[in-house]
Amino acid sequence: MAGRHGDEVQVWDDIKAAATDVLHRHRATITHHHTVGRDHRPAYDLQHSEPFALALRAAKNGLDPHHIPNPGVLPG
Repeated sequence: MAGRHGDEVQVWDDIKAAATDVLHRHRATITHHHTVGRDHRPAYDLQHSEPFALALRAAKNGLDPHHIPNPGVLPG
């Protein structure tokens, strides 16, 4: 994406959206080892089951009760 100086964030968003779409179409997951961040939240919403969401929420509340990393990304 050379030649788009100043549009780096939009370029990143475009690439991330295309990669997310490919992964979703092939039933792959975009969530991974560290957490669900703002970039990954739309894919997480498509991919997670409710039991997984409950388990992740419980782990997050137990390990990070003040929601310091990525505050507001996942409901408490």
